[in-house]
Amino acid sequence: MIEPLAADGNSWALATLGDIYSRGGPVPIDGPKAIDYYTRAAELGNTGALVRLGEIYRDGVLVAAD
Repeated sequence: MIEPLAADGNSWALATLGDIYSRGGPVPIDGPKAIDYYTRAAELGNTGALVRLGEIYRDGVLVAAD
């Protein structure tokens, strides 16, 4: 349901999928996939996704700390 919106370049949908894959729940946690969705959303101007990417790299969550 949300994937078609993300495929159309909806930054909210992309960021939401990043949330889903970074936190798990309905799907297993998938760090690379979460980062990809957050990056694509941030490139479209989604500031929430940009903040989340910063937190991921700062805290070393899903990736090694940078």
